[in-house]
Amino acid sequence: MTDTSLTQPVQAKHPGRIPRDYCLAGVLGVAFAVFYLLAQSWEQELLAASTDLFFIAVSGACCFLGLLVVRKWGFRGKFGVVHAGLFLCVLLWFVAETVWGIYEVILHVDIPYPSVADLFYLAGYFPAFHGMGQFLWFFRKGFTPRRLALAALSGLLVIFFSSVVLLYPLIF
Repeated sequence: MTDTSLTQPVQAKHPGRIPRDYCLAGVLGVAFAVFYLLAQSWEQELLAASTDLFFIAVSGACCFLGLLVVRKWGFRGKFGVVHAGLFLCVLLWFVAETVWGIYEVILHVDIPYPSVADLFYLAGYFPAFHGMGQFLWFFRKGFTPRRLALAALSGLLVIFFSSVVLLYPLIF
């Protein structure tokens, strides 16, 4: 008997309704954004401590969820390497966030750059790129020149606007 759960479409219990998990994720995302905006007015030390703990908690939760996926699926199937690569990426970023928080909150280093945390941040890109490369390889037949051009344009627009938002205050 084979497992067809990956090939069969998921049937919604209530068609037309947004699933409760999606609503919860949206509410949490908005709550975290509001918290982060409000925290900008706090004292520098309190802001650093609260945001560091916040980022450690969020990356730790992502790491835990990634671990659950890898424990369930392992390296089996087409997406085993994808799951493992993305889990390793999130794990390395969780370690980086934790190290960064130790630098700022415990050691009181204002801007720990370059630091050991940066090594973990950078190391996380390798399994992420490998996992995403494997994922894209499975769907290579669906890539048309038009889709590739739209994806490249979308990526360039995100890079451009992010650069403007992040670099403009630094330059001017």
